[in-house]
Amino acid sequence: MSVDWPDMDAFIYIHGESRIFVGSRPKNAAESLARLEMVTGISSATRFARDARVRGPFRGAEGKARLLEPTTNVTNLFRDRYVSNDYSRNIGIANIEKVPDKMAKEAAPASSRKSNKDPALRTPQQLIQSKWTTSHNIGFLQLLAILKEELYEEELVVCFNYFGMHKRSVELLRLIRTKEHHKFVQYFTNDYLPDESFISNLVLLIHHVARGSAAASSQLGLAKGAGTQAVSRIVMSCGEVMRGYLQKNGDVAVKETRVFCKNKRLQVGDHQKVENEDFAYWFGLEDVIDPKSMASLMTGIPIA
Repeated sequence: MSVDWPDMDAFIYIHGESRIFVGSRPKNAAESLARLEMVTGISSATRFARDARVRGPFRGAEGKARLLEPTTNVTNLFRDRYVSNDYSRNIGIANIEKVPDKMAKEAAPASSRKSNKDPALRTPQQLIQSKWTTSHNIGFLQLLAILKEELYEEELVVCFNYFGMHKRSVELLRLIRTKEHHKFVQYFTNDYLPDESFISNLVLLIHHVARGSAAASSQLGLAKGAGTQAVSRIVMSCGEVMRGYLQKNGDVAVKETRVFCKNKRLQVGDHQKVENEDFAYWFGLEDVIDPKSMASLMTGIPIA
């Protein structure tokens, strides 16, 4: 069964697959459950093992949950000072330097940099990496070009409606709970969901059932044939609920972003950054003009 969820694809793209999945994407229910427990800090083994002393619903995280990291580094530099009017906020050189540091790390791999020895063939990210790593120094116009370019790209992330996506995710979980309530009670008793605030734990319960189904089918030898794969009934049932709901509500956040963002060069989820010729022009200008001419351009005072 295939389910399309453009908003989730965009969410994963924004924060990175390695951050969301704690590495590469899981290949089966057991791997998926293990990663999910690692991220949430909740261990189903302590609840559902045969010799477990504590039986019943999840009450919360037993360990430390893995939080999302900010992906709008440049926006966050200026947010408090210019949005919240916090005049005590000092941006500082140390914070500014983190921007070219980050861009240099995200430059093309070493192999492609070696193949582009001609500066004219290098991408702006490669130019930044080369200049910043060799001299740790860039000009004023180059710094402004970097900040402008990053703010332009981060607009897509800033406009992504996390609250709306959270609301729709809860609505989807409610539909799954309504359809599969009898099975959740069968597997985990009537106390499987203490109250509405624990509804996200349904994802863990579904993964736990799917892992048990996979283990049982393996023991019975039901999935040993070539091209044969055992499928969990509850996963297929939840997939049907998701497919029906996401056909209407799966791309709301992406559509909102396309409407409200001024940045039309890259839509969230395209997974490909389009090179900006304007950025390359301003970044390279300071390397070809002498200091006096550059000062004249910046101040408007003609050279004597």
